[in-house]
Amino acid sequence: MAKKKAKKKHIETDIQKAIVASCQRPNIWLMRVNSGLAKMGKYAIHLAPAGTADVIGWKSSPTPRARIPVQSPMMMRSDGCDYPTTVSHVETLDGPPIGRFVAIEVKVPGEHPTEIQQKFLDKVANAGGISGCAHSVIEAFDILGIAHS
Repeated sequence: MAKKKAKKKHIETDIQKAIVASCQRPNIWLMRVNSGLAKMGKYAIHLAPAGTADVIGWKSSPTPRARIPVQSPMMMRSDGCDYPTTVSHVETLDGPPIGRFVAIEVKVPGEHPTEIQQKFLDKVANAGGISGCAHSVIEAFDILGIAHS
């Protein structure tokens, strides 16, 4: 039984590595995260909280262009006299990119997130992030909105 669990964990680790490597883009950055507790000799190291997704990062998108009506004060010249007026026009502004948190729980085919893992994914989604469970690189592409052939 322990051998089967170790093999499944090895396959899951391979999927995680493939997702992190395959999904990197100029606007997407992902990293592998370990959660729980690791023992190093007599020391215990606390990792990410239990339930944290296997792969986290961010995806940025350009800010939608904003068309803003503007009234600019200026001086007009008429009949040799200056008088104040306003000129109306529309400016198109680009803002900074919008970054969204990404959380992907990676499972071998046929497996599903635990209750605590699903709660983490739901929290991310409810806060406006991108989250989901992936069993393959293609499923991770779908979660991230990356086109694939």
